[in-house]
Amino acid sequence: MNKRAMVVLVLGLVSAVMAQEVWSQTFTCTVQNQFVSQDTFYYDIYMQRTNTTEIYLGRSDFVLTFNSVYFLNPQVSVVSAGDPGSKIETWYTPDASLGSTDRAIFNLGAPTVTAGTFNTRVQVISNASPGTFIARIAIAGITNVAGTAGLTWRLEIPNNTVIFNFLNVAPFTQSDITTGTDRIFTNPADQPLPVELSSFTVAPGNNRQVVLSWTTVSEKNNYGFEVQRSLDSVKNYQTIPNSFVKGNGTTLASHTYSYTVANPGLGKWYYRLKQVDLDGMTTYTSGVQGTVKPPAEFSLDQNYPNPFNPTTTISYALPKDARVTLEVYNVIGQRVALLVDEAQVAGYYRVPFDVRAFASGIYFYRLATPEVQFLKKMLVVK
Repeated sequence: MNKRAMVVLVLGLVSAVMAQEVWSQTFTCTVQNQFVSQDTFYYDIYMQRTNTTEIYLGRSDFVLTFNSVYFLNPQVSVVSAGDPGSKIETWYTPDASLGSTDRAIFNLGAPTVTAGTFNTRVQVISNASPGTFIARIAIAGITNVAGTAGLTWRLEIPNNTVIFNFLNVAPFTQSDITTGTDRIFTNPADQPLPVELSSFTVAPGNNRQVVLSWTTVSEKNNYGFEVQRSLDSVKNYQTIPNSFVKGNGTTLASHTYSYTVANPGLGKWYYRLKQVDLDGMTTYTSGVQGTVKPPAEFSLDQNYPNPFNPTTTISYALPKDARVTLEVYNVIGQRVALLVDEAQVAGYYRVPFDVRAFASGIYFYRLATPEVQFLKKMLVVK
């Protein structure tokens, strides 16, 4: 390498280092989604960039203290590191451990990088709220359900939080960016441990339903539960409308609860409970998988109720995708209603039928696909 090229290279490295010193990386670390399932407490770690200088995450320790007096022989583990398929999950060798009996330590080892792999292996921290999902951590061993989690970021040596940033040019050195008034570690609201579950199960029910059942060992200030579901076991849960189940306040007695999902939809779903305290505080269980398989054959059920006035429901099943028509005829063969006329995917269907504009009498409803046809009778009584 000639002297001129060497000078240019050195100046480039100096400029990059000076740019990082002048435009230092700033961020906020937060804890989200605290919840309890049986004897285990869970929480998520997020990191958000707060200025224009990129943060290229290097080796790091994310450490939080917790109220260990409410745990017996606590065990700290990693539920998930980063989103599925993320660089954190793929390249950062995540690990978790317990420090000094009350410190949950989540460690990320830095990926090995070169000029050709830096962009594909190094996690860039997002500036969009709530930031980049770093990990979900579990602390098992809850013994006192009247306690609280007491999560607090630990910044004092030893077992302290340390975050490194990669320089994004060779030789890809790392520097500690933990300290500074613009590096903010936000402690979450203290999380109660009010309800201890001994079981939470999801099972198929009758009439194409899913039945959720759970049993508490004890409860403290328990207002009740909402049922949530998601296609993802980690996040994106939505509350099922009208799914609230009333709790039993404060009690040391065991109670069993259940909720039936009437129209769950085909495929794999994850269900969890959102437990609500009398003071409005909430906790969440971990997700439990429930699967609804496609029907084995085409079928058309008897409408219910029958006889009826003014409304009834017609149910049918499709074992595979099909073009479907559902029609209603009077006793002289005239079509009086077309309820369905479309291509539908395999699954279970419920169609309401309103007869306020119809006279009393016998009617027939017909389900037709390219492969099968069904015809059934119903009675309107006014």
